[in-house]
Amino acid sequence: MQVHELVSRFAAAAHEEDSMNAARGVLEELRGDLGAVERALDFVSGVGGNARQVFYRSPDLTMLKVCFPSGRRTPPHDHGTWAAILVLSGREKNTLYRGGEEGLRRASEVTLERGSILPMRADTAHVAECIGDVPAIGLHVYGGDILELPRSMWDPDTLEEHVYDPTLYETFAQAASKAAGAPLTAGTRGRRDVRRPGSDPSRSDACSSVLSRVARGARKADQPASAARNRMRSVAGSRSRLCGGDSLGLTRIRTNDVPLPSRMRRDASGISSGRVISRVVRMPAPSAIRSRSTPRLVWLFCQPVSP
Repeated sequence: MQVHELVSRFAAAAHEEDSMNAARGVLEELRGDLGAVERALDFVSGVGGNARQVFYRSPDLTMLKVCFPSGRRTPPHDHGTWAAILVLSGREKNTLYRGGEEGLRRASEVTLERGSILPMRADTAHVAECIGDVPAIGLHVYGGDILELPRSMWDPDTLEEHVYDPTLYETFAQAASKAAGAPLTAGTRGRRDVRRPGSDPSRSDACSSVLSRVARGARKADQPASAARNRMRSVAGSRSRLCGGDSLGLTRIRTNDVPLPSRMRRDASGISSGRVISRVVRMPAPSAIRSRSTPRLVWLFCQPVSP
């Protein structure tokens, strides 16, 4: 297999209506003879940045051989167009992200091995890292000129978005390689995905999901109880205010962390189940009140409540 044969096959795919899936189909065919692909691209080192990884470049197609040394991790970045990767050797972990109003949100993770294929649409950002003892080498195909297309990258510490710049990208890559893992997103912006050595990431994510569902269920279950408790307090307060002949009074309500001394002298039925403490002061009905008809003149008297 020669390089020009690779290029001609992907150039034809790039002109298809669904160029990404057409390119994926070519990668599926090449997966049956990875040795021939490796020999054809042996002259490309795959290190030193995109400028030294590219072996074909046009306005609608770019082809690279990329070599990630062991321990290398990229910052989150996109490509400005669709991408498709065929891993030729080594193991490569990809963390995929989606953009939104709140910034990047982590969507999924996938680990690629020799012969694995990963297509990514234009709206997908990712973090790539070599997770083995040997370099991860892959054939990368893009649906445009990625050296000229507008692209974005994100600070791995703050997830602040930046316009792609090769020099700053390398600075971010060095910081990302020293971190414990790919950055989290959304409500955990700026934090790291730190797990104990040997832990199972999928199990950890599943546990987090279960705990989240349990918490939501507990909140929902507590809502009816809270409503019932509020109704009981309202009824108890109304009974306290309305009891006792024709007398009228003014109710003062205070909420304290410590029960008032006067609480011990009240009837138990007048004590609410919470910490809301009420004292009802009953005053003799004024002589101005002759009946319960409306309108009438009502005099209200207030006696201070002991602190």
